[in-house]
Amino acid sequence: MRTHGKRASLLSRLGCAVVAAAALAACGSDRPAGGGQLDRAALGVTDATFADLKKLYRAALDEGGELVFYGTNHEVLAPVYEKFEKNFPGIKIETHQQTGAQQMASLQADRASGNHVADILQSPNALRYVNAGFAQPYEPPTFRDVKGIDGKVRDGLHDRQFRYSTPLFALFGIGVNTELINPAEVPRNWQDFADGKWAGKVLLHDPTVPGGGQGILTRLLLSNTVDEAWLAGIAHNSTLKGDYATAVQSLVRGEYPILLAAAGADLERSAGQGAPVKFLLMDKDNIGLADKWMLLDGAPHPQTAKLFLNYLYIDLGQQAIADIGNLPISGNARSPHNWPTFTDAKLADLPPEAEITAQNDRVVAILTRIFRRGS
Repeated sequence: MRTHGKRASLLSRLGCAVVAAAALAACGSDRPAGGGQLDRAALGVTDATFADLKKLYRAALDEGGELVFYGTNHEVLAPVYEKFEKNFPGIKIETHQQTGAQQMASLQADRASGNHVADILQSPNALRYVNAGFAQPYEPPTFRDVKGIDGKVRDGLHDRQFRYSTPLFALFGIGVNTELINPAEVPRNWQDFADGKWAGKVLLHDPTVPGGGQGILTRLLLSNTVDEAWLAGIAHNSTLKGDYATAVQSLVRGEYPILLAAAGADLERSAGQGAPVKFLLMDKDNIGLADKWMLLDGAPHPQTAKLFLNYLYIDLGQQAIADIGNLPISGNARSPHNWPTFTDAKLADLPPEAEITAQNDRVVAILTRIFRRGS
């Protein structure tokens, strides 16, 4: 996997595709040129799905064996990418870490020049890019095969035209430094953290700027889990950090005992590296940010992108998602961190993304008024 790689020229891409196509034609066997033999048992799929994946795999190698992502959290998702590369040999992933205005500017520049760079965009803010016309419809057949999801919930994991779909959720809860506080003493409901007893003990990524703190508090408010009085209590009790990574580092260093609105994947990774931290879920109203994936319009490697999107929904991909500390949608995947499955995670009842987007400016104004009071 390559990160922050340079943009390949259109000519070099075409050259790679021609070479791969010629090699594949010369091979004339089940073993794709430049790649390897797919292992159905390792992929854990039915014969029919294996046939579909093998067809996409051959087409992917014919495109040059390259796959380029725009989006965020690629460092966290790296093991998911590496498992894909291992099981589909000959395909290499290149990632570009971009968010917000920078991401939109890159997509607009690609479209204006006609030199499209990325194949897939991964973002929790899918509608922003869908409404701007950057995504093309694609329903991964393996999405329909995911087990343990009822129809109504499944319908909420994609838009009507399948311009995005959702293979995972990023779970947010409470981060605890176990050297400073016993996890058993930490509340398992959001409301208690507004109590004055927690004043000076809580860290929070500044919710007046885009990021995790703002996203989680927005969803807590719009789901009616909390109200403005609760926000005022949190504003009184919390120390704000302008950067989420800095907030996590402060927790790890023991500067504060509690990080509110902590991402489970980050805390589990830190704990795995020996940090004295633990991630806690609430007894109810947990917040999961839907991580949406889109096949970009004008993708230079569309068949390779389709192969990857299908991989995300087979058991192999869903388990890889669980292993890194995110919440897969499949009931077959098991968390090594003893997290519940998607259907048992007791997620807050959030409004549709379109409503969250429409309410964003109003909520940010509320957060700014409350958290900037007296600053």
